Amino acid sequence: MVSPGSEVLIQTFWDRHVILTQGQQTVREVPRPYTGRTADVPWVQVFTNLLRKPRSVNHSQFVRMLPEAVQQYVRITDLMLRKERLQALAHWSGVYPITQIGQTLQETHNEATIAQVTAALGLKQMNRDIPAAWVETLSPPGTQGSDSLGRYDRLMGVS
Repeated sequence: MVSPGSEVLIQTFWDRHVILTQGQQTVREVPRPYTGRTADVPWVQVFTNLLRKPRSVNHSQFVRMLPEAVQQYVRITDLMLRKERLQALAHWSGVYPITQIGQTLQETHNEATIAQVTAALGLKQMNRDIPAAWVETLSPPGTQGSDSLGRYDRLMGVS
């Protein structure tokens, strides 16, 4: 150990600090503060910000962090299509993990429409809280159990 008031040397690396005595003996090695923790990227906010300036997609550090399939999906040259895709990604990233979005886009080879990708993501999720039986309450009482819409049309005055 080093006595209080003594000078120490600090050797700095990209991931740690090494504290040395005057005789170059290691006193302690500590990780740098920012390397020991991770943080989730707020993808909804990232895509919303990119939506304001869609040309910045090619220069964004966040886009480089995305799975390859998502990078290709968002780097399309047509700006109108890019805006639509960014809007969809902003929604999808709030509902699905970014890795699942990347897998789905990779399976569709970036050729599917936004509606098709949304449907594929929904099918993959499969744990949504969708009731097994729907209770229909909007139709008039005499038509709820009927398979034919003729009676409904007569009740509503439609011919």
